[in-house]
Amino acid sequence: PMNHYCQKGLSPVPCPAGTYTELGGLEQESECPDCPAGSYCPSSGSDIGFGSTTEQLICPSGYYCPLGSPTPTACNKGTYRRFTGAEDSDACAPCIAGFYCPIDAEDDPDLCPAGSYCTPGLVNPIDCPAGTFSNQTGLILEAQCTPCTAGMYCATSGLKEPTDDCDPGYYCTGKAVDPQQDDCPAGAYCPGGSYDPIPCDPGTFSTQTNQVNNNACGPCTPGNYCEGSLKGDVTGPCFEGYYCTGGASTPTQEKCP
Repeated sequence: PMNHYCQKGLSPVPCPAGTYTELGGLEQESECPDCPAGSYCPSSGSDIGFGSTTEQLICPSGYYCPLGSPTPTACNKGTYRRFTGAEDSDACAPCIAGFYCPIDAEDDPDLCPAGSYCTPGLVNPIDCPAGTFSNQTGLILEAQCTPCTAGMYCATSGLKEPTDDCDPGYYCTGKAVDPQQDDCPAGAYCPGGSYDPIPCDPGTFSTQTNQVNNNACGPCTPGNYCEGSLKGDVTGPCFEGYYCTGGASTPTQEKCP
């Protein structure tokens, strides 16, 4: 019968797994031809129509089947194969950029999730580093991760959005990992979520750092004026011919009578 060999005086013997033929008249096992590359022959007696439930099968997607395969061989993690009929491992392509391939026998790569990026050939996504975030999928480079928003901080890797506002008394200029990236300087105040120090109003000043609101800015001292800079001290004395009674924002607050 087909896909069997018959030694003299003995009953037909099925050709072994990994071989296949639709021909009969074989006399020994060595005459059973190898299963063709791109196909697999999973069990002995794999002929068509001779009481067998198996046959020569096309190699499925996610696998490759060299010559003489009794079963398909899975493409390794980090690679994939969309189509059937692969003959060798070279047919398993590296996972494409923007996707990752976490399992053996992958035939449909997974889209790189938000908070990460995926270079070619990855088994798992790479987290965007601390100080950055991403709410977009399919990134292919670390450079595509968004620097943390000014006034906020991104404490860990793999974030889809910033962790939170920066702390009161501090400011964050961007790409902050710490909620206390920079101390609020003297002469200014910094509410929570500040991306720049806010200078004390003209006519006021402050010598203290890490202030959280303008209540820390006191009136300019008599005899001096305060332009509202970040100096942490009065701007200077009032001009000759003028006097300053306190809270002066210019050096000519009052003309000397």
